[in-house]
Amino acid sequence: MKNKTTLPDPTAAAVALWLKTIDQGHIHNQGWVEINKRFHGITRGIRPLLHEQYTDPKEQEAAFDGFTLALMAIGHFEDIRALNTLFQTIDTDEKQGAKTKSDQNIA
Repeated sequence: MKNKTTLPDPTAAAVALWLKTIDQGHIHNQGWVEINKRFHGITRGIRPLLHEQYTDPKEQEAAFDGFTLALMAIGHFEDIRALNTLFQTIDTDEKQGAKTKSDQNIA
């Protein structure tokens, strides 16, 4: 079965702007909790691989932080896309509602 879900593909400028709001402490301390809630199956699956592939504690930390940052970015830009879709739907509904009221006033 073909997956029809597309990942967000933000511009480099949008990513750079978002990265200015993120610091290493946030990624390391709260990021894993955030992605573990949102992408639980992925985080459970990747944990053994990262421990196996990176045996040095510093390398493990860097690998986990990089993985965390990547999933945080996907989640962040997917949220933006979902909000844009929601606002477009609301805007369309409001315009259709205004048109319906206008049509009723003419009749």
